Amino acid sequence: MINFWSKSEKLVLAELTLAAVIFWTNSSNPEKEAYRHIRKNFKETVNILNFAIDQISI
Repeated sequence: MINFWSKSEKLVLAELTLAAVIFWTNSSNPEKEAYRHIRKNFKETVNILNFAIDQISI
């Protein structure tokens, strides 16, 4: 499904993913921690993203 999205839609999705993970990460360096979290826990990151999308849709 993601393959059919435009480049700008994929960029927004990536930014939303990072923002959602930063929101769930309590760290002194949240962006670095968020990137590490995404790499280590991709499935959990997808679940967080799905939750964030659900919240925006409400």
